[in-house]
This record gives sequence, structure tokens and C-alpha cells, in this order.
Amino acid sequence: GMSTPFHKLNPGDKIGIIAPAGWVDSAKLEPIIDYLRKSDFTFKVFDQVHKREGRFAGSDSDRLDGLHNAFIDGEIKAIICVR
Repeated sequence: GMSTPFHKLNPGDKIGIIAPAGWVDSAKLEPIIDYLRKSDFTFKVFDQVHKREGRFAGSDSDRLDGLHNAFIDGEIKAIICVR
């Protein structure tokens, strides 16, 4: 069969949360956080999510750092992009 680089998530796996584009209203982020708290997963909200520069979640380099940091973090098994 065909192999795939994707694997299913398992209980306890860590999900990274980044905002690679628009800034995020913390009130709109809260339902996601609540859902993940009740799930079988752990999660990490990268600091970049809370930044705001104009209509973006931080500067270009802030947003790129968030993306890179999520990919290189060895504990992160999935990434959720919020906006």
C-alpha cells in the first residue's frame, strides 16, 4: 500500500496552536482552549498567538517564528492555525 507521513493522534499527544495570519480575539480562542482542556490531548499555545500588529498576529518574523517553533518542537504532533 501507499505510505503516508501522517499519523493519527493518540491520547496525551500535544497540539500546537499558532496564528500565522490575522490576530486572534482571546474571547474567540477560549472555546478552543476549553475543548482541548476537556480532550485527551495536551496543548501548547505559542506566545506569538497573543501578539498583534495591525490586522496581523505580530510582525512577519513573529508569525514565521511561531510556525517554525511549532514545527521544530519535538513534542508537537499536530498544529492548529487559529485566526
